Amino acid sequence: MFRSGRLTEEIHARINAYERLVRLDKPIGILLLLWPTLSALWIAAHGRPRLSLVLIFTMGTVLMRSAGCAVNDWADRRFDAYVARTAGRPLALGEIHGWEAIAVGAVLAFCAFLLVLATNKMTIQLSFAALAITVVYPFCKRFFTLPQACLGIAFSFGIPMAFAAVYDVVPPLAAHIIVSRTWYAHHGIHTGAGRVVHYRGLSRGWRAGPVEEVSLAEFSRGRRIRVRSHDGGYSIETVVARARSRLGEDGYRLLSNNCEHFCEWCVHGRNRSLQIEQWLARPRRMLLAALRFLAPGGRAAAGIAK
Repeated sequence: MFRSGRLTEEIHARINAYERLVRLDKPIGILLLLWPTLSALWIAAHGRPRLSLVLIFTMGTVLMRSAGCAVNDWADRRFDAYVARTAGRPLALGEIHGWEAIAVGAVLAFCAFLLVLATNKMTIQLSFAALAITVVYPFCKRFFTLPQACLGIAFSFGIPMAFAAVYDVVPPLAAHIIVSRTWYAHHGIHTGAGRVVHYRGLSRGWRAGPVEEVSLAEFSRGRRIRVRSHDGGYSIETVVARARSRLGEDGYRLLSNNCEHFCEWCVHGRNRSLQIEQWLARPRRMLLAALRFLAPGGRAAAGIAK
């Protein structure tokens, strides 16, 4: 009976030490990480993120913050005992061994990685960079004059991961990006900082809209983004400048000056639309697309039309 009670106390003490190691007793860090991550997820998904992504990023944030705390305490294990603010941490008090902190951090990071596997290739690739930042930060405090800059990157790294999880890609500057609509593909030029220049077309009524610059979230409306590769073409700076030079232009024409014509002009200086060429080569396909668009509820289903 005595041994059983003592064993229970030891297990309780060890669990308590692990809890303090990963700072579950101080959840403010989790909230500071969740704020930018979930905000980015909501913005990227145009206010309607998938429940699965919300759960993945919430749980992943808790796991990686906890793993980061364990790695941080292991890195500072020889110094924390001499600092009043950190002297009460489990490693500093000798309540657990250094290898235990590493093991806890590794297990938590692995669990977070399992969650990321349920997303897409780009998000998985970014997760390795996130892990590297988590491991490097504790040592930045010794060799870098602005360690909080590294911490800021770590705290905000959920932002590009959230966008990647929604869009399946983080578009490079000046990329020709495409999102699928109900009856066509919509095109735009990524001008950086999450902004896109595109021909709005018939998105808000029967009167065609002008060339405008919108957020990546508004452009995609939560749909998967693809990047069209181009051989040759203008430089990055020139593509962005050409796209912005036509802001406000209001000369949209479906067959000769639509969103794809605009993007091809920005990148190559040519006025061409592969979709229109395919439609004209197959009149029946174009007719069916038009009928879907004109049918009752067709425009609502189409979302942003060209």
